[in-house]
Amino acid sequence: MHTDEPGLMATAASPLFWADRWRTGKTGWDLGGPHPGLAALVEEAQSHGSLPAGSRILEPGCGRAHGGAALARQGFRVTAFDVTREAIAAARTLYEGVPGLELVVQDALLPVPEWRAGFQGIYDRAMLCALPGALRQSYVRACFDHLEPGGLLLTIPFTEVKISAAEGPPFAVPMAALAELLLPGFSLIHAQEIVVPGDETKVAKETLCLWRRRPKALVEST
Repeated sequence: MHTDEPGLMATAASPLFWADRWRTGKTGWDLGGPHPGLAALVEEAQSHGSLPAGSRILEPGCGRAHGGAALARQGFRVTAFDVTREAIAAARTLYEGVPGLELVVQDALLPVPEWRAGFQGIYDRAMLCALPGALRQSYVRACFDHLEPGGLLLTIPFTEVKISAAEGPPFAVPMAALAELLLPGFSLIHAQEIVVPGDETKVAKETLCLWRRRPKALVEST
């Protein structure tokens, strides 16, 4: 049920914020299909000898799981998840029964013991850019935990947005900030900046990135 109780829906740090967005139909981030850069990212990953058919891929913050469904149809084994039950219900309406696609409710900030080092790839289209800065380290640590050593993080961060941080999400994550966040646990192997067309979008620029998980983080988390 929608609630206007002060503070509950005010921050993107709260799962209640996202549940409210789904319940009120405010899902402007949904492209209606997979991101057009996803296929190029997979092709680039495979050019580096990674992600052969049958690889396990995790999709955090999947929303309606357009990306996860597209990956499953390419022959990958995909676990797509979101913190809100409403999102997963919407994903199941569209993609329940797609071979190779599992849809679950799970918090992207929490490592799942059963998933530890269990995936060859993680696909993040907008999860990182939905998080306030204070939560990003927790998310990155969970991604590091879930990827096998040498696995790839395929991410499409919004490196420039047209709104202020106070108006977000989405939040911009410029490449310098992304590098500071990821380089302790990952090495960058590909980056391609894209200018996002259209006046109606809040996103000005995004970057197609591939990051390879290091065998061991350069700086251990505390």
